[in-house]
Amino acid sequence: MRIIFLDIDGPMIPDQIHLLPGDEKFPLKKVTHFGCFSKFSPYSVAFIKTLCDGYGAKVLTNSTHNMSGKDHIKKLFEVNGLNPDQYLHSDIMTEFKNGIDERDVAVCKWILENQPESFVIIDDALEQDYDAELGQLWGINASSLYGLTIQDRERAIKLLLKRKKDKSLTEEDYKLIEEIYTENI
Repeated sequence: MRIIFLDIDGPMIPDQIHLLPGDEKFPLKKVTHFGCFSKFSPYSVAFIKTLCDGYGAKVLTNSTHNMSGKDHIKKLFEVNGLNPDQYLHSDIMTEFKNGIDERDVAVCKWILENQPESFVIIDDALEQDYDAELGQLWGINASSLYGLTIQDRERAIKLLLKRKKDKSLTEEDYKLIEEIYTENI
């Protein structure tokens, strides 16, 4: 299985969403009364659809939105044209902000427990919130202003298709992830 660890604010809801008129910024408000910006960039939606539909990836959110729970995440995807059953992994989200307070620890824990074929981390605060080596090897530092770009998509595809000895993650990769996890818990 290929996994996209996805932050919501920034990569999916970039700052430019502020420029939308009135209620267009708040599609989730009509459904759940969630009062914060909830409109995904159409370019970021297309990006996620490309990775999931074209490369068999599934999304796990690793976002402060996790604090609002799995139903919130599912509705957020739904109101933005991403069918949750099609695009979200069955776990829906990592334990970030729901048991684990560090983004990199939540990602490492999930990887060690589930051993995906490959993965990519997409966040607009990669340098601040992730171990440097983890972010450098498997991360995309998305623009908080514009969301996801064509260059981000190309890197994500390369990371999802990266293969070593008929599998993406080697024993050395898992050891490194375990070291990062152990150092940061």
